Amino acid sequence: MGAARRGGLAVRALIVGEGPDLEHCRLLVQELKIEPHVTFTGFVPDAMRFLAAMDVVAVPSLKESLPLTAMEAMVRGRTVIASAVGDLPRLIEDGRTGLLVPPSDVQALRAAIERLAADPAERQRLGEEGRAAAVARHAAPAMARAIEDLYDGLTGGSPV
Repeated sequence: MGAARRGGLAVRALIVGEGPDLEHCRLLVQELKIEPHVTFTGFVPDAMRFLAAMDVVAVPSLKESLPLTAMEAMVRGRTVIASAVGDLPRLIEDGRTGLLVPPSDVQALRAAIERLAADPAERQRLGEEGRAAAVARHAAPAMARAIEDLYDGLTGGSPV
């Protein structure tokens, strides 16, 4: 983020929640002297209420089985940058519904953030396409259809 700000991009970071790396993150923010541009919320019972304040949601997971944060962000039209681990590549089509970066690749994550900070039109397009894809696959009506299809498959289409 420091490099992006030095490059003239007015980026800010909102770090929601807690975790085992929180203290390391706080120390890194101090070391990089970017404290005025980073907000830590600490634990919050409903982290998703912060989505309205975000243009981009970064999910730099090292492993991910159910990418709930990414799904919720996409349904709300927020552009997601995520590590290409676990089920995230099944949720996000790189360059169409969000951006995928290699896990643990800080340079790739930074480049993706800078790319979207510098290009609001692309950020909006990815957010809109991500929302459409997430709603089509994961909203209640889509999930109900999937369950119906599953039952039809199990029962051969005949009523139980």
